[in-house]
Amino acid sequence: MERKGLKPTFVDNQEGNTLSSAIKRHLKELRDEGQTPDELWISTAYFNPSGLQSIAKETQHVGKVKLLLGAEPTPESMRPVRQPGDPHEPELTNRVVVRALKELIDGLKRDRDYLPFDLETDRAVKTLLEFLASDKIEVRRYEGNFLHAKAFIFRGDNRGLVSGSSNLTYAGMNTNLELNLGHYGDPLVGQVETWFEDLWERAVPFDLSALYNEMLLEVMPYMVYLRVLFELYGEEIELEQDDDGEIPVTSFQKHGRFRAERILEKYGGVLIADGVGLGKTFIAGDLIRKYRDNRQRVLLICPASLRDSEWQKFLNKYQLLVDCVGYEQLANDVQFVGEDGKEHLNNSIDDYSLVVVDEAHNYRNPDTPTRAAILRQLLQGKRRDIVFLTATPVNNSLWDLYHLLRFFLKQDASLSDLGIRSIRSRFNEAMGEDPFNLNPDMLYPIIDATTVKRTRKFIKKHYANDTIPGPDGKPQLIRFPKPHALTINYSLDNVLPNFFDKFRDYLMPSSGVPLLTMARYKPEMYPKGKKYNTRDTAIVGLLRSIMLKRFESSAYAFRS
Repeated sequence: MERKGLKPTFVDNQEGNTLSSAIKRHLKELRDEGQTPDELWISTAYFNPSGLQSIAKETQHVGKVKLLLGAEPTPESMRPVRQPGDPHEPELTNRVVVRALKELIDGLKRDRDYLPFDLETDRAVKTLLEFLASDKIEVRRYEGNFLHAKAFIFRGDNRGLVSGSSNLTYAGMNTNLELNLGHYGDPLVGQVETWFEDLWERAVPFDLSALYNEMLLEVMPYMVYLRVLFELYGEEIELEQDDDGEIPVTSFQKHGRFRAERILEKYGGVLIADGVGLGKTFIAGDLIRKYRDNRQRVLLICPASLRDSEWQKFLNKYQLLVDCVGYEQLANDVQFVGEDGKEHLNNSIDDYSLVVVDEAHNYRNPDTPTRAAILRQLLQGKRRDIVFLTATPVNNSLWDLYHLLRFFLKQDASLSDLGIRSIRSRFNEAMGEDPFNLNPDMLYPIIDATTVKRTRKFIKKHYANDTIPGPDGKPQLIRFPKPHALTINYSLDNVLPNFFDKFRDYLMPSSGVPLLTMARYKPEMYPKGKKYNTRDTAIVGLLRSIMLKRFESSAYAFRS
């Protein structure tokens, strides 16, 4: 408890008996009696602004403050043992002291950088800087040896000191369990004053204000933005190396591969969802090359039509030895269905280090036994990296994306280091929002952590002068054709008057049986000897949807 009217003699930071309150109370009582100390001398091995701020209310009335900083000695258990070739004493200790002084500066900077970003801290730092800029405080640092002593010496008519274990930090002055004893008017005070004066004369001036002035420097918002980007992606940029291989890739494809590798290393899987025509095949091929060069086996899973066309040509051209199977082949392999299956895989599933799935949106339904269930079985056991390729990871709802990511984000808290405690809860929250007003920040951290996704607009803006090796080996500038929509107006009324009205009546008359049934185009609706099966019509609709999606992707995909 605080002891009003008594000089602080025993201070342990317990039950309100804190060093900060004891010093403030003592200085105020001296000031009230007209005996304000001429000077306050402080010796401390460590310092932070909040420590000085905790007694600043009264120290500002003192004539002058002398602050002597030192360096904490290294604990005995951590002190370096002299090795052959190391200097003898005292040079060895001097070397350790120099390192400790540097660590002191680094510690002060670290503490400064981790100060809260709020108004209270801002005011505290400004108060400190105003105090340091005045002629009422002088700061020096003792560099001749370790300085572990902590003391508060009151100079003037009413001399005294408080000495013990507390550093001039907020914790040392308020919360740590410490022991500090006070002495007043006895010969011991004079001896301590002499001790301080001797160290002060041998200490060197120390610009403490320079350390904290940086906090108040005005920085342009754009520089803050760049710094945030560097903290997020700086390590990625530094790790990227130019390692051109035999597969010709553009800069943006190479950067996509770099990013995919980093995601693979961290999570064991990645979703490559670049837009149509941006070369997901080449990014995957470059990844496959890296695994091949490391003598690791790769399994490629894709639709049968792509297996026998684009992928077969690509793998042969760049001599990528992988096992390439279609969806149905994988589902019917003996390693999954037993003796009822066939041997489509050339190796044991445990031998594959990388699995690449093209048109991965076909695996978005977690309940399909021949797709998702087989893939989950494939990914069991020892770690196998997986790469999903699709330009349309979301077809029906955001759950499509969720189910793809869960193939490699197997724990719901896999992204807890990003502040996402539950991936499923985050998707639930997103699904509850209006899709047209969905806040991008809701799912962006998940997508950014797991996905390589660039649009054609992004590539055109940020890789405007990118090149790719042409047939002759010379670099060619990449150009994206600019679409020009042509509008053609025409009328059939003069050639075929009332044709469409009649055609509508033939197909969908207001009453009676249609005159035009177009039966030859849907014979399944007229089965001979059995009832009409609505399931057949549903299949026709599904096939029509598939063909339209291929046409939407590209004319080449539609033709194949």
